[in-house]
Amino acid sequence: MHRRNMLWGAVSALTAVFAASRANAAAEASSTKLKVVYHLNDLDKVSFVLGNI
Repeated sequence: MHRRNMLWGAVSALTAVFAASRANAAAEASSTKLKVVYHLNDLDKVSFVLGNI
């Protein structure tokens, strides 16, 4: 019984470390600038589409 508790404790600790590292990686990725390209075919709707953006 004691071994099972130690195993679950180790699994929980590893899961917490993994989750923290993923959260840190996501925070670093969100701080970078993103570049976006919009493609417009119809010249009549350019002002409408840019207004919605």
